Amino acid sequence: GRRAQLRWAMHFPPSGRAALIAVLVAATRPVLGVAIRHLVPLDARSAVLTPTSRALASSPRSAALALLDEHAAAIGCMAGAGSFANASELHDALVSHGIDTSSWGRGVSKGLDDLFEELEREESVLQFGARGVRRWLNVVKVRIQPPDEPGKLLIEARQVFPDGRERMRGLPLSEKMFAREAPLSAARRGVEEELGPALHGARIHVDEHSLVQWRETRESGSYPFLVSHYNLHEYDATIEGLPAHRFSTVEFGNTQLGKWQLAHVWEWRPSSRRSTGCHFRDLATVWVSTPAMASYPPGESP
Repeated sequence: GRRAQLRWAMHFPPSGRAALIAVLVAATRPVLGVAIRHLVPLDARSAVLTPTSRALASSPRSAALALLDEHAAAIGCMAGAGSFANASELHDALVSHGIDTSSWGRGVSKGLDDLFEELEREESVLQFGARGVRRWLNVVKVRIQPPDEPGKLLIEARQVFPDGRERMRGLPLSEKMFAREAPLSAARRGVEEELGPALHGARIHVDEHSLVQWRETRESGSYPFLVSHYNLHEYDATIEGLPAHRFSTVEFGNTQLGKWQLAHVWEWRPSSRRSTGCHFRDLATVWVSTPAMASYPPGESP
């Protein structure tokens, strides 16, 4: 429980202890008249990442502390799993911070229920602050090719929602990562979840040494008017045994057993150049990372 967490935090050096306790202590805080529970309180003192707190952030025991981003966490508070009782409370919090959700759930956008489930599944967090609302998440991308045809790349051509709506994609397989999930594990999970029955008898190899990482900030295509910060992790993979032509798969939701959530239509297209990026050095901003996923030059610390 909370007392055990605080006792555990007291084992850390005094220089990093205060910031860690600030993250562990949940708070009920009114935001423009909307009660958001279990927020991570952020202030100028706890948001500054010292060398000690950076080391703590890269520890597998301190994933919560790593939610602090040194560029944007000086004000506001974080909301994630357990912060809202339902999608209606989430809606009130978003609207009170100037987010227009009237177009959500229409056209190619997802709905409030989708964002609420995303938060509950610990796939993202929301930051409420003076600049409005920001969504933070980690996404893994997998560039899949046949082992004997390196000029081909598997592309998700489009998605089909249960109500019949469609949206064009034209992107490699991608999957939102869970909190405290390693990118390689997320890549393998994403392949299993999205390709599903098409993998029957297939041989899968994800090249763990091919990892490329970068960041993007943009308005979410799924949730209009909600600015999202993405930490992106990309792997190369080969899968032998997939259909040679266009095929489709169905992904089932976790909360409603037996009800399909999304249909994916896949195509083989000419391979494009890889995204350019590098391995993250400042792991405090990649809040799922652990030391096993990082390497540092001699004399350099996270």
